[in-house]
Amino acid sequence: MATTAIPAVSITRDDDQKTAVKNALDLIRDEITDKLTRWNDAGNKPQVLIKPNLLSTNQNPACNTSVDSCLGIAEFIKVLGDYTILVGDGTTYETGHAPSTMQALENHGYAEHQDIWTLVDLHEDDTGAWFDNVNNDVPRQVELGIAKLAVESFVVSVPKIKTHDVLGLTMCLKNMMGTLNAARYKDDATQIMRGDVKGYMHGFGNRKPHDLTKEQNIGPSKVALAANLVRLAACRPPDLAVVDGSTIMEGPGPRRGNVCSDIGGLAMASTDFIAADATCTAMTGFSLDSFQYVKLAGENGLGVYDVASIDYRGIPWESLKVEIKPHPLFSEASPWTPEEIEEIAQLV
Repeated sequence: MATTAIPAVSITRDDDQKTAVKNALDLIRDEITDKLTRWNDAGNKPQVLIKPNLLSTNQNPACNTSVDSCLGIAEFIKVLGDYTILVGDGTTYETGHAPSTMQALENHGYAEHQDIWTLVDLHEDDTGAWFDNVNNDVPRQVELGIAKLAVESFVVSVPKIKTHDVLGLTMCLKNMMGTLNAARYKDDATQIMRGDVKGYMHGFGNRKPHDLTKEQNIGPSKVALAANLVRLAACRPPDLAVVDGSTIMEGPGPRRGNVCSDIGGLAMASTDFIAADATCTAMTGFSLDSFQYVKLAGENGLGVYDVASIDYRGIPWESLKVEIKPHPLFSEASPWTPEEIEEIAQLV
C-alpha cells in the first residue's frame, strides 16, 4: 500500500525509559488513534502484539529491547481502548543450548508483568502468511512463513538501534524477522522447517552468517538479506514503530556490540516504520545509500525514507546526531555497487 501522507516521527528523551516512550507516543497520538480506528473498522481483532527485539537470552542492554519501553507502549495503548496486549518474539541465540524465547522474556523482566500482557513464543505459533524467499542454495522455490499472531494483531515493532555486519544497522523493519516461524517448498507446500528459520533470510539455505565465508556475507548474502527484508515488509509491515533508544549499540553487532556512551535515553515513535528507520540512520551518522533495504522499501511504497519529507516532533534529530562505530566488516560490505543495487531491485 503506497504511502502518500507526510509521516510524523517523534523523538523524546528522559532518564526514565517508560516515560520517554509514552511522551513520544503522545506526540503522535492522533496518528496512532487514526490507525487503530481503521484497524478496528476493518473487522480485525482488538489485539496488539508488541514485538521487542530479544535476539539473545543474555542480558545485554545494547542487544535486547528494554521491558520499560514495552511497558510504556502497553500503558499507552490501554488508554486508547480495550485491547488484548501480547508480547512476543522468536529468540535466536542462547549460549550452550537451543534458544528459548520464553527464557529470553523471563531474563529481561517481561514475565514480571503478566497482569498487563500475555507472553508468546512466535516460533511456536501457527503460520498466518507466506512470502517468496530469495535463496542461492536451494533447488526449489522456498516460502517463509510469518506467525499468525503477527498477521492477526496490530503489530508494534520495538527494536534497539544496533549495528549489523553487512546492513549497517538493524531497526524497525529488520526487527520483524522475529515473526518468522516456518519454511516450505512453494510448489507443493512441503514443510522444510519450523521455528527459527531466520537463516533462510541470508540466501544460503538455512545457513546463518557465521556459517558463511566473508565473501559470501559481504556479497550475495547481503543482497539476499536486503531483498528478503523488503519482501517480508511488503507481506506484513508493522503498524507502529517505537524505537528503544535507551541505549544504542556500536561496534560488532547485532549481538556483541557495545553501548555507545555518547547517546542514549531516547525514544522514537512513528506510524511509518521506514521513516523511523531512515531517521535512525541519519541520526547515527550513516548515509542512506548504505541502507538499500530501507531505501528500496520506501521506493516500493512502504514508507517515506527522505528525512526532508518527514514531520518531526519533539527533539530535532539533528541535535542528537552522533557518529557511532560501525561493525568492523561494514566497511567491506558498503557502499553497495551499482550491480548489487540493480540486482536487489530486480529481486524485489
